[in-house]
Amino acid sequence: MNLFFSNPLFWLMAAAAIPLLVHLFARSRPREREFSSLIFLRRAVKRHVRLRRPKDWLLLAVRTLAAACLAAAFLLPYMAGRSMEEQGSRSVILVVDRSASMSAADGQESRISKAGVFAGQIMSDLKRGDLVNLIWADAAPAALFREPMPSHDLVNRELQRIHSRPEAANTAAALALAVEQAARTASTRPTSVYILSDFQSSNWSGVDWEKAFPPDLDVRCIQVADHERLPNTAVTSLKVMPATVLPGQSVTVQAVLSNFGSQPVRVTAHLEAGSLRASRTAEIPAGAKETVSFQAQVPASVEEWPVFVTLDHDAFPADDTAGTVVRVGASLQCDAVTQDEAQLGFMMKALRFIPFLDVQSAGGLGREQPDFIVWNKPEKEDLKKMEALAEAGSVIVAVPDFSGDAVANALMGLPDGPRTFSEYEKTGKGWTLNAALPDDSVFDLFRGGDAASPLDARVFRRLNEGLAPDSWNDLVSVLVRYEDGVPAIARRVKGRGALVLWNVPVQSMDADWGKSPLFLPFLAEAMLKSRQEGVGEAAPEPGRDFPSWILPDTLDAADVVLTGPDGAELLCKESRLSSGKRLLSSVAPAVPGTYVWSGRHAAGMPLHTQVVNFPVGESNLQTLAAGNLPASVAVVTASGKLVEVTGRIPLWPWLLGAAVLLFALELWLSSLPVRTVHDGKEAQS
Repeated sequence: MNLFFSNPLFWLMAAAAIPLLVHLFARSRPREREFSSLIFLRRAVKRHVRLRRPKDWLLLAVRTLAAACLAAAFLLPYMAGRSMEEQGSRSVILVVDRSASMSAADGQESRISKAGVFAGQIMSDLKRGDLVNLIWADAAPAALFREPMPSHDLVNRELQRIHSRPEAANTAAALALAVEQAARTASTRPTSVYILSDFQSSNWSGVDWEKAFPPDLDVRCIQVADHERLPNTAVTSLKVMPATVLPGQSVTVQAVLSNFGSQPVRVTAHLEAGSLRASRTAEIPAGAKETVSFQAQVPASVEEWPVFVTLDHDAFPADDTAGTVVRVGASLQCDAVTQDEAQLGFMMKALRFIPFLDVQSAGGLGREQPDFIVWNKPEKEDLKKMEALAEAGSVIVAVPDFSGDAVANALMGLPDGPRTFSEYEKTGKGWTLNAALPDDSVFDLFRGGDAASPLDARVFRRLNEGLAPDSWNDLVSVLVRYEDGVPAIARRVKGRGALVLWNVPVQSMDADWGKSPLFLPFLAEAMLKSRQEGVGEAAPEPGRDFPSWILPDTLDAADVVLTGPDGAELLCKESRLSSGKRLLSSVAPAVPGTYVWSGRHAAGMPLHTQVVNFPVGESNLQTLAAGNLPASVAVVTASGKLVEVTGRIPLWPWLLGAAVLLFALELWLSSLPVRTVHDGKEAQS
């Protein structure tokens, strides 16, 4: 058995000297003065002190021992037996975490460097006949050998080239692979699994240690992180609204900035989008997030528009940049679902006059996922299809059947009730329209003192009742109301798209809105501003996915070159999708950065661009508490030597109990009567 201390603050043991110091300084001696009449008194005092001295020394010893026990308890000592020297030929499985957080500078060196040093120490303690295997805990964990081998030199060579990877670790797969490797030798020799990691919370918090390993397998967790929580700021989200835009269109760029430290920080975010540059400053509380927004205008002559937001670099710069690629289209698709275009009246005419819309009309849905759908007289059986399209990014404008409609309530996610839409009503006088949400972006184009109202119209037929002005709350945004409060235009956000209820007739006999010169721009704004993030393109996840691109029919795979973030050409392979389309993918998994697909024989002209961002979970450098790890022991001494022990027996409870008993003994000794001597006779006082 060996003695170890969990707390390295050994200077606490100096507290044991406090009683001695108090004892010494308390025995101050007064100035000596000779008086003949005090000779006999001095003799009496000497006898008194001589008789008390043994008791004082006993009190001093008890107090000193009690203080020493109390100070030693704070060092958290424990007894444990060494295992390395006691075992014979054995098998060792090294699981080394190479996730992105391991590159963090923790103290004077990075966490991954410490993992390499400690792994080397374990290797140096192995005997010639011991077996070993090395498992990299990456996004796709892999073992160096098919089974544990006595090839120590190969493992040491790999450890000398150790480096972290910009990806999250698949801890469940890594541990499962370690168990599989350990099972190959556990029946023939003692087998140990060593896990060297910072045990970052985002990677390891979901591990059930009791279920991850067999109960008889020796598992050692070696924590290479010096600090449980390192400060870090990162760009954890970036989106452009909408994601699919038109040339010259104004868009909003939103970046989410996260502070993973324990102190508030002030950061500056820099937008870089082509020739556009802008900056925003944000105050982020400890452990919180802040969103910064930029307004930008899409260039007029591009098909792809890369956008990046960057923070001033900190001690962990890998996550200080995030990017996306905005697809710029010449037009947006709009399908008109109607049996007869005349049923859509002046709305259909207006749609054909909107320059950025590619309008197609059919009795059913024409294209797979158009940007906009104007759906005339939707039926109940159409609702699921409409919601699925909205979830995927389409904006659906539903124009109900004003001869009586029961679909409007379900379209807005509401049950039928006494205050919901029921049937149409007419009036000869006509109702007027009012903006219900004047601050909504739909009305941005019409702001200003001289701007005319886009709602200058009279309506003579509508679905009646509806709901009271404040009844829909968070379910639906009512953009336009009639003068008596009945909703006229309402929008329900669904996924990346929206469902818009257009409770305004589109026939000239029922409304004169079509005669207004502002109806066309209002209709265009209502459709554009109802879009959310857009469909966009799913970005590959670093280490797990592969940069890929669906080849146009006019190109062959041999005519396309893929360059990675470092500008080097990457190997690619072609595969065929179930739809018959050809997919060109990189052979190597994605890493953060920009990938450009370009023509081999077209002077390197870019054809497609992808941006892979840093994995969000790796930005939080907080580690698991020691109590959340298995009970195995791995101690790093002050000299940096790794000492591995088993059978931990904590001693601090015993030391704390001994200190309490000694203090009680000291109180009892102090309460004893003092013995004095008068004329050669003892007395108690």
